[in-house]
Amino acid sequence: MAKHNLQLTFFAALILTAGVAGPALAQFPQLPIKLPGGVSPQDTRKMQSLDRNIEETRAKIQTWETYLAAVAASPRKVLERVGTPPSYDDLRRWTFTPPWPEMKSHPQYGPVSEQIKALRSRVARIGLYVGEWRTWEYDAKTVSAEQLKYVDSIEDKFNGMRGSSGVSEKTDQNLKFIADVFKRPEMDKDPVLQYFRDEVAKPQWEGVRWRHAVVKINYLEGAQKSLRDDFDRSWKNCAKQCKERIWGETKRLVTYIDEVKAAGFVLKDHTIMSDPREPLSATWNLEQLKAELGKILKAK
Repeated sequence: MAKHNLQLTFFAALILTAGVAGPALAQFPQLPIKLPGGVSPQDTRKMQSLDRNIEETRAKIQTWETYLAAVAASPRKVLERVGTPPSYDDLRRWTFTPPWPEMKSHPQYGPVSEQIKALRSRVARIGLYVGEWRTWEYDAKTVSAEQLKYVDSIEDKFNGMRGSSGVSEKTDQNLKFIADVFKRPEMDKDPVLQYFRDEVAKPQWEGVRWRHAVVKINYLEGAQKSLRDDFDRSWKNCAKQCKERIWGETKRLVTYIDEVKAAGFVLKDHTIMSDPREPLSATWNLEQLKAELGKILKAK
């Protein structure tokens, strides 16, 4: 009898619990909650996140636009470590591996991705890293092992040259080597190599060459002052070997000026301080500097 009473008490408790809890639980509809138009709160939050990511990416693109304009106005800015924009390679990764798979379905993903890709050649033309061609999935090109020999060789040299912060004969040699490879018959006959050369490698070659010219302008400022000080201090009592040393250094700096011009710079548009240690010293454009160096070459 006691056993039956215990069972009855247990079932009564269950009925009582159901009677109390049932109405309370019924107040909360099951998730996901469908809003008008069939949009759930989760969908709304996801879309807000996608929208925010799009806007953040647009802001990064604008930062690059501002930076490119600043470098165009003052090329030596490209050598400064402060004030550089977010990594361009991060933007490239956003295009191919966005934060969520749903990002590619966002109506603005396509246009923003095109903006990122349009920046590639412009960023490359100031000598900055834009990612190897394989990271761009070869621009939907099928690349053979033989073609990769050209791609890898050229891009390895680009990556090595970008790490140079000083004037380097090796950089000049590599630039010449790549320019010669561009002229090989297979670069015209093979459509994939032709595309790689014209659309991918040439902007990078132009950029490394341009940046190396900026490095030379920066170098000239200090080197010409040291040379002129040496000339003023030593020339009167200079033996033949001493004079040849000064002439040789002068010719080297004149060669750098000619190489800067060959890289597309207008010499009159680029100035240095005659004495970089004195902020109030006269400024010379590169044509004026070449004339000053010419005076040393003419000295007897």
